[in-house]
Amino acid sequence: MNLRNNRRLLTYILLVLLVVWIGVIFFFSSETPERSAQRSGYVYRLLRKLNAVLDFSRTEAFRKVVTVFKRLFIGTAGAGPDEFIRSSAHFGFYAIFGFVTALFFWLLKRDVLVSFLLGVSLPSVVAILDEYNQAFHRRQSTVVDAFVDLMGTISGTILAHLLLLVVSLIVRLRKRKERDERLRSIQR
Repeated sequence: MNLRNNRRLLTYILLVLLVVWIGVIFFFSSETPERSAQRSGYVYRLLRKLNAVLDFSRTEAFRKVVTVFKRLFIGTAGAGPDEFIRSSAHFGFYAIFGFVTALFFWLLKRDVLVSFLLGVSLPSVVAILDEYNQAFHRRQSTVVDAFVDLMGTISGTILAHLLLLVVSLIVRLRKRKERDERLRSIQR
């Protein structure tokens, strides 16, 4: 398979991933408040078990990250673990969404600006629709959740572009090395 076919295959894979991810987001936003609370409670218990083994919550770095995250995204450093887990889930889901969206549009258009703008815009529109959808399932829609979604989207999009930059630099360095080796072999 040549490079063009590999790109096309990766583009299709990312498109399927995007559609599935949007479905996952709307699946979770369509849950009842009781089911959503049950799920976040399960995640909280799982994280507590992990912490009992790894003991990561006692590190100063972890405490600082949690405090900053709570102040930025929840609005108070005194928020409970349930709110922290929900906000973290929002951030994580949309960071992945922004990452995949940016990569998809970069492969499709090969344009960094288009990739960045659509990597932020499409997930942001889905985030707004996600919050709107929750109102139909007796759940509260909040501007804070939409803001956390946006920050996750921007983070994922930036991360995707950093990955593209690193890959681009590696490719350029390899090409330069090959060119230099060819020049040396010609000079001999």
